[in-house]
Amino acid sequence: MRVEKVREDVYAVTENLEGVLFEGIWEMPEGVSVNSYVVKGEKAAFIDGIFGWDGSRESMNEALAQMDLTLDDMEYIVINHMEPDHSSWIADLDVLGKELDIYCSKESAGTLKAFFGREDRIFIIEDGDSLDLGGGKRLHFIKTPNIHWPDTIMTFEESSKVLFTCDAFGSFGKLDHLFDDQHTEEERASFETQQIRYFSNILGTFNPMVARGIEKAKQFDFEVVAPGHGMVWREDPQRIVKDYERYCSYQKGVAKEKVLLLWGSMYGMTRKMVDVIEKTLEEEKMDYVSLNVTETDMGTVLEHGWASTGIIIAAPTYEYKIFPPMAAVLDEMGRKRIQNRLALYTGSYGWSGGAIKEFEEILARNRMKWEVLHAMEFNGRPLDKDKEEFTQHVRELCKMVREKMDK
Repeated sequence: MRVEKVREDVYAVTENLEGVLFEGIWEMPEGVSVNSYVVKGEKAAFIDGIFGWDGSRESMNEALAQMDLTLDDMEYIVINHMEPDHSSWIADLDVLGKELDIYCSKESAGTLKAFFGREDRIFIIEDGDSLDLGGGKRLHFIKTPNIHWPDTIMTFEESSKVLFTCDAFGSFGKLDHLFDDQHTEEERASFETQQIRYFSNILGTFNPMVARGIEKAKQFDFEVVAPGHGMVWREDPQRIVKDYERYCSYQKGVAKEKVLLLWGSMYGMTRKMVDVIEKTLEEEKMDYVSLNVTETDMGTVLEHGWASTGIIIAAPTYEYKIFPPMAAVLDEMGRKRIQNRLALYTGSYGWSGGAIKEFEEILARNRMKWEVLHAMEFNGRPLDKDKEEFTQHVRELCKMVREKMDK
């Protein structure tokens, strides 16, 4: 656990997490930071607990001592979100030998009982409620459901103007330096890939609710954005807000001027067409990423799918249907609301076609609203006429992607 001062009497406790799957699903090649906070008035409050605490009274006192606090000063826990990466420390709360009042949403209270059997000293907050810590510190509560569970709230401390957002404005990526002003512009720009990966993997399904939550948060005159994952934005908090507004807008179909080529091939026949597509994209000087579905983790696919305005699917027929790894990926893209994209489909078949039919069914079932400019299957290897035909459609896709960017 690393303690960092955010503003006067406001502290972050941060820990880097590596070598695990987020939510037991998502790979994190660059790890992730988990941030919790303490606000000190005449009384003090934990906000989203102390991730990385080993469950001993001694280590908690050591952490609090770095903030000029003891357990006697602690009176409250504010739960912005009950997901265990933020709340699991509550399981060991009795070790502290200190009764703490818990402030949370009604939904969090139900999960608190289900996860940890806690029902006492729980105070249900409503939108606009506040908690006076004394000493000029007052916490205001903002209900922001489904960022990304139904229980989520944000907390705003009025004197320091710090907005504690939990999963909102978060990012993957471990941090040696917690604050945005401790990073160069180049580092902050490169970190955006981790922001998009986090947004698409964790929040994409709830994109409309994220957009509404951002609008509610903007009603507060915050000067610091303090999320549960990623950098604390104290120099330029509007940067992460604008980034998130942009990511929300990608669902409408205008993302980056970029194409995702997502492909799979059993015996190299579809791969021959993939080679043609890659060559054409390069000739068109289109920014693109080519991902083999059997070799790429789902999180990476979602990251690039969310950020791409055009998507090309190349996959063979398998037993009357689309290549199963591609079917799984497309379904997940649908669940994560990667919608309104310009798209192409192609793929090989042997003794029977059928991939196009399931491709269209998946798009319809998930209401993905992709504009499929062309879909074609070819028997066995692609002939020159197949390559020439599909090349023209790839060029048309590139043209339409650029036209979308100009609108």
